[in-house]
Amino acid sequence: TPTPTATPIPANTNLAPSGTANRWAGLTSYNLNSGAVAAPGLNDGNLTTDVDLNNGADDGASKYEAAGVIWSSMQTLNTVKFINGSTADGHGMFATDLRLLALGSNGVSWTSVTTWTLSPAYPYTSSAAGQTYTFSGDPISAKGFRVVGKVNIAGNTAKHARITEVQAFANSASPTSTPTATPAATNTPTPSPTATPTATPASGGNLAPGGTASRWYAMSSATSNSSKLTANALNDGNTSVDVNLASANEATANVYEGAGVVWTSNTTIGTFKFINGSYDGNGIFAANLQLQQTTDGSTWTAVTNWTLSPTYSYTNTAAGVTYTFTGTPISARGFRVAGQVNISGNTSKRARIMEVQAFAN
Repeated sequence: TPTPTATPIPANTNLAPSGTANRWAGLTSYNLNSGAVAAPGLNDGNLTTDVDLNNGADDGASKYEAAGVIWSSMQTLNTVKFINGSTADGHGMFATDLRLLALGSNGVSWTSVTTWTLSPAYPYTSSAAGQTYTFSGDPISAKGFRVVGKVNIAGNTAKHARITEVQAFANSASPTSTPTATPAATNTPTPSPTATPTATPASGGNLAPGGTASRWYAMSSATSNSSKLTANALNDGNTSVDVNLASANEATANVYEGAGVVWTSNTTIGTFKFINGSYDGNGIFAANLQLQQTTDGSTWTAVTNWTLSPTYSYTNTAAGVTYTFTGTPISARGFRVAGQVNISGNTSKRARIMEVQAFAN
């Protein structure tokens, strides 16, 4: 593949050939890391040969399949493309829930890239054949990227997917010319999922790092302050590492867990965000998610007049999603999110959060 490696990272250079391409099939959840199979045909520069993600066989009902590239070190990208394979036999396209995932520095945890856009919209029909689909957005540092979607669902003929090629670009949208003092898109924050918030003016910067982050577990009520532990990773700017709110699965049913930040003095914010961690049956809140405030650092009350976007699902689809509470600014010593785990009808016995963020406006 001489073309991709001919020049040293100018604009529009495909970095995928420098990594290892893999395919996945039979996944019960989109973010699982098991079952990777090397698939050099996905990043060899051949844009005419299909790669069957399940080796040509029908996959199980409602299973996920994926295709992507993993590098030996972290890469910062702003564009990932894939070319859909043929669909002439009724298979070959994804049937639902197509998304892009980024691989954390540990080489194990996959999380959804929710801040990027996809063009064109994926049709989930045979018309996807041969089309190039492009995910793009603010630069993200990760050890790998993959596209993943579900196959073999009711109402769609595709029981396995095909992809011809995956491509990855560091600066596809804005070429970097000769070295200058002008800051490039890839020189801003290191853990890029927080690139958008930190790119705003100082008045809208993330205030969470100025406080002390903590996690709470095994709380008998939503507003309890018991079982509190310092959790520096919740506000360190690293948006790819999970923080388990409880060190082990909760043994008591219907308990609450929480994650948040407390400052040394009152701080006024109008936005509070958290990034949900990974899901393996655990990792999500199971019920009664809410935002809370404290004016003394220990007494918590619910913030009832703010809105949450998107709506929290209480299912595996919460993994990797950034949730945003917004409303009329409130001055308080601290803010946290809290919710129940280990309830009947939900497998999650503990929650995970990657990062909490707080903004004045």
